[in-house]
Amino acid sequence: MILNKTAVKRLFHREGIQVNILALNYIDEWALEVVTEMIENAKVEGYKRVKLKAVKKICPSLIWEPSND
Repeated sequence: MILNKTAVKRLFHREGIQVNILALNYIDEWALEVVTEMIENAKVEGYKRVKLKAVKKICPSLIWEPSND
């Protein structure tokens, strides 16, 4: 488990949306895949420490939408 499922469930409930455990498990698996890909990207880029600027470079391109800054 990579995410706190109770916290994720609360986020949905706060917006009036019910989410079941199977959906939470799928979200957790998805998050694990994203983080695993970020780790691999960081290794390829030679990072030893990940800071905010590094996150923008190692995050999967379909996930991260960089700001115009």
